[in-house]
Amino acid sequence: MADRYCPNCGTEASSDARYCATCGKPLAAEVAARPAPPKRRRLRLVLFIMVPVVVLAAAGVGAYLGLRGPQPAPEPGGGGHSLVSIVRDLGRNTWTKLTPSGTPPIGRDGYAMVYDPTADEVIIFSGANQFGDVLLNDIWAYDPGKDAWRNLRPSGTLPPVRANPGMVYAQASGKVLVFGGSNLKSVLNDTWAYDPAANAWRDLSPSGTPPPARSGQSMVCDSGTGQVIMFGGSDDNGFFNDTWAYDPSKNTWTNLSPSGPLPPPRSAQSMVYDSTSGHVIMFGGTNDQGDLNDIWAYDPAANAWRDLSPSGTVPPACSSCLMNYNPTSGQLIMFGGWAGDQVLYDTWSYDPRRNTWTNLKPPGDTPIDNHAEMVYDSSAGVALTLDGISGETWVYKP
Repeated sequence: MADRYCPNCGTEASSDARYCATCGKPLAAEVAARPAPPKRRRLRLVLFIMVPVVVLAAAGVGAYLGLRGPQPAPEPGGGGHSLVSIVRDLGRNTWTKLTPSGTPPIGRDGYAMVYDPTADEVIIFSGANQFGDVLLNDIWAYDPGKDAWRNLRPSGTLPPVRANPGMVYAQASGKVLVFGGSNLKSVLNDTWAYDPAANAWRDLSPSGTPPPARSGQSMVCDSGTGQVIMFGGSDDNGFFNDTWAYDPSKNTWTNLSPSGPLPPPRSAQSMVYDSTSGHVIMFGGTNDQGDLNDIWAYDPAANAWRDLSPSGTVPPACSSCLMNYNPTSGQLIMFGGWAGDQVLYDTWSYDPRRNTWTNLKPPGDTPIDNHAEMVYDSSAGVALTLDGISGETWVYKP
């Protein structure tokens, strides 16, 4: 009998699973042979394969086909210049592709990214290759001071390979915390800590009852309490809307069971911590009803969620959007994502004080974006992402 696979992303699924553990989409009732790569990625996969073979023709073919519009001017960066000096002369409300020195990470789906303010570095971990059949557990750092990537190659035992984990930088401990994810055959509920100073991983094995295994969950650090807040995600049987807290000082997980209305279950949502209000803000995601575009706020002090229902125009319903918090302006920046099978390239800002969205419509080119992540680099004052398709490094200057 043929194996069962998700018709949307091609992930192998168990015979009794109702939803894909990787993309969260519903699975067909019948058993089916593994499909070709989904339509929304097929063109990109072809281009990805062709690039090493026809390097000299790639730019001309791309311009002829009009896939990405006019070819941009040479990108800034490289040569050991700091990101601060690179972005100083860039226009505001613009995306810019960098050319960091060193060897960058390969393009990948479902990786996790955090900003380490102590070391002033961006850290990425795990993900899947462009074909979705090879998972990764490598960890890389981008140094804004040198505009350079490097493979950290930690010593000791590494976390198992995975995609779509939850990951956050815990300010109190100075560690990067990882929970769960998918290994294509099942979802995980292990908790790991990466110590940048020691360049080593540790399996935390928390005491008590951990959250159920899942992937596509969101995690943020509450700087007021030092705890990690986690929401949502999915497994083979459906979607979650539970809220958990991890206490690094006690190495324990707690099911917060908030009072009042809860956000609908979902996976692949975007979530940030608003340090001005002390609230967690979450947008979008996907579930068995489709993609979402609601925005909710969680108040840790009251242990309650609130549907913000902003006025005016709102972003389209989407999942896997890139979102971060700009502490200088007090606003959220959001880019791209998926609306069904359509990839988005729009850039929005959300003002929590006015409870309104603004479509920023930056001029010029943007990242391709494919289940990527984005962080705010406070030293340079820009949002930074690693393009999930090409492995290119992009920054957005508000």
